[in-house]
Amino acid sequence: MMIPLTAFFLSTQMVVAVADRVPVLNFEPGCRHLAQLDLTVDPSYKNCVQEEKSARTQLSREWGQFAAADRTRCTEETNMTPGVAPSYVEVLECLNMARDVATTGQIRRPRH
Repeated sequence: MMIPLTAFFLSTQMVVAVADRVPVLNFEPGCRHLAQLDLTVDPSYKNCVQEEKSARTQLSREWGQFAAADRTRCTEETNMTPGVAPSYVEVLECLNMARDVATTGQIRRPRH
């Protein structure tokens, strides 16, 4: 019974570590892939990298305002899909949706 209990404590510590600070994500492969697919409004690699860096800066400013459980979940979700590069934009969108649901009970849709 000691091994499962030890594994539990180790995994709990890793979750806390993930939630404590903005994750370090390797988003550049995803930007290269998007630029090759030409599926975005501005498919340039440079634009994608700028969007990712901007999202990381915003996450750095607002990280502590999000619930720890949401920070952990959103970070884990962006790293879940094998072969798909993680994204700060994705983490930020996930966290904003979680916050919207917690405060208003619904997801806010951007106005066009």
